Amino acid sequence: WEFIEKELPLASKVPNWALLALSVVLSLAISYIVVRWIVRWRRRHLILPGMTKTPLTRFANDSRLEFRYAQDPQELAALAKTENYGAAGTTNLDQATEWWLKFRKGNVLAIYGGNIIGGVDLWPITKAAFEKFENGEINELDLEAKDIIRDTSHCHYWYVGSISLDMVFRTPRTRAELLVRLLISAIDHWKTNATLYPAHLVAEAWTKEGRQLLVRHLGFEFISPKNKPALNSRLYKRTIKSQAELRSLKKQLMSVVNHTGP
Repeated sequence: WEFIEKELPLASKVPNWALLALSVVLSLAISYIVVRWIVRWRRRHLILPGMTKTPLTRFANDSRLEFRYAQDPQELAALAKTENYGAAGTTNLDQATEWWLKFRKGNVLAIYGGNIIGGVDLWPITKAAFEKFENGEINELDLEAKDIIRDTSHCHYWYVGSISLDMVFRTPRTRAELLVRLLISAIDHWKTNATLYPAHLVAEAWTKEGRQLLVRHLGFEFISPKNKPALNSRLYKRTIKSQAELRSLKKQLMSVVNHTGP
């Protein structure tokens, strides 16, 4: 304060309590800026922090981790309780069950120790429904069972629904590894159903994490529909032109977890 009083004579007339209050306010402001920066940094790296030189291998040989299709509505209810990354995720259980009854291979589950901890939804849809998504005429809540195709041997269009993971796994690296392994499994399951190329995929994102996941790690591009979606979501699209392109996407994800496979 001696320096301030010397350089700024008026400062000597300011009560000590006011200077103390000012210093506290400045300290809080700086702390707030630092915390906000840390939060933003963590969010940017929360999804796939393993995109570094250090592979994610905690679950590499863990027999308690498995991936398979949902088998009944009870499993759909358990999946609905997991945290969603904001790549869609607005369906209710009745709606999800109707979709599942139409296409039993639409939900790929992540199961750990017998408990459902997450999942990815991939639904074969009609060309008309896909175009309505593109134009912003419908969103996930508007998608009906009649828009979903049971026989995928003639399907070129897909809707990417929820991507979710249970919050019981809280550390970024643990969640990242589980999420990457879930996406790898979803690709493996999907390629047995998506036999026609090019395969056109559309997805909605409701959160920043969901947008990052779609764009930065799954290669989707933002599309601006003719009509603004009724709900506050953003639309994304990707076209998989061949199985080779799908294998390339899987290879990128495999490199994160040091995963080996065909």
